[in-house]
Amino acid sequence: MNKNKTTYIALTGIFAAAICLSTAYIKIPIVVGYIHPGDSFIFLGAALIGVYGVFAAAAGSFLADILAGYPMYAIASLFIKGIMALVIFVILKNKKGKYLHCIISLFAAEIIMVSGYFIFECFLYDIEAAFAAVTFNALQGFISIVLGVLLVPVMKLKNIFNF
Repeated sequence: MNKNKTTYIALTGIFAAAICLSTAYIKIPIVVGYIHPGDSFIFLGAALIGVYGVFAAAAGSFLADILAGYPMYAIASLFIKGIMALVIFVILKNKKGKYLHCIISLFAAEIIMVSGYFIFECFLYDIEAAFAAVTFNALQGFISIVLGVLLVPVMKLKNIFNF
């Protein structure tokens, strides 16, 4: 295993831990679930470590749901958050440093999050409960977009690390 791949694997673990901890333990309870900064770390991870960020998002979100007491959401989060990171990666793949593309990737990821949990909650509860949760998931998405926009300048640090 070369140094570059080892670096990415280590960063995947670090981002998975950051996503997990910021989702499970830095939270503001709301009527349905809670608001957390975890999606911002998903954005940062996918933007900085690319496809490895998909694995960090999936694993970190899965573990966060278990630790936070929402194990019924763990499998859904594994897929939804992984797809969010994948979309961010694909949008930013050849457009690093383009502010507009960062914003577009954030909105696309949060649309996936709100839609994914809506579909999952239709099966878990019923369509009325899923519709009720859309507002709260959208609020979570909006806050994550704001935090993500604030993190965009941090992505320029990638040039310092040279990976």
